[in-house]
Amino acid sequence: LKAQGSSHRSLVPALPAATGAMLMRQAVRAVARQSAVLRSNPVLAQQQLVRHFAGPVATSAGATPPARPFKGASPSEPDMEYVEEPSMLYMTCILTAPVVFSFWFLTKFV
Repeated sequence: LKAQGSSHRSLVPALPAATGAMLMRQAVRAVARQSAVLRSNPVLAQQQLVRHFAGPVATSAGATPPARPFKGASPSEPDMEYVEEPSMLYMTCILTAPVVFSFWFLTKFV
């Protein structure tokens, strides 16, 4: 509630009560349109349920890894040794191991 005598104005304008009903009507129409299309075409409905993130999965059994386009660590440092970046799982384990150790093991001695 706004205090009396306050000159503070809301940054978000108040919407009339009819606006909420109008937005709900638009949402219901959109859902009805989508469901009508999917009911009329079950193959399309099945395709909608399957998610393709980066395209079809390609198996790499027996395939050689792609060759690096340059020698060494980078094009500007060809004499330095190339060191592969650690995986996200490895970094998560390295960062959480001390926390797990301190909360599960060291709390026995407090």
